[in-house]
Formats: sequence, structure tokens, C-alpha cells
Amino acid sequence: RLPTTGGQFPWTLTREGKEIRGNADGQLMFDEPDIAAPFIVGGAGLGLMLEQTAANYLAAGHLVHVLPEWSVPFDGLHIFYPSRQVSPALRELVDALRWRP
Repeated sequence: RLPTTGGQFPWTLTREGKEIRGNADGQLMFDEPDIAAPFIVGGAGLGLMLEQTAANYLAAGHLVHVLPEWSVPFDGLHIFYPSRQVSPALRELVDALRWRP
């Protein structure tokens, strides 16, 4: 769910530059991937997972990739903090997380 409004976060899928968006309706909805994974693997329904999370499940045959030609755009991880004034320790952490080899 969207943290600001509580509304559904739309699924966005891309293929060859084409993008589609839609809401996944169902009786179970999880905001936390670690909680959702056992339900998805257990057959409760479809779900979106990061490739690195799904890789072992796919390799073991516990998951099936149902839309292999479609992907979910991933803009990277984000860090949110409550104020523009940050402690030196938090500034160091943010700078370290931005670092790329």
C-alpha cells in the first residue's frame, strides 16, 4: 500500500519500452516482501519479488516465473529521514550508501 494514502501501489510492468500499470486485487495483500514470500511460495497467489529473492525459489522449483518477458522497473533503494537537518553519523551513512565502485 502507498504509505501516504494507504491506497494500492500499482503494479508497473515493462516490455520493449511499453509500460502497463494496474492494481492487483485480492483477499491477501502484503506490504512487506519477507511476509509475502512464504504465501507466494506456498501457492496463495501471484506476487512481485526482487530477482535476488526469487532466484533460489525458482531454482528449487518452488516458484514459476509467469511473465518472463515483462519486468518491473527498479529505480534503486531509497532512504527517507524526517528532517533535512541530519546528524553527522546519518550524513556518513547516506554518503556511504550513495557510493558506487
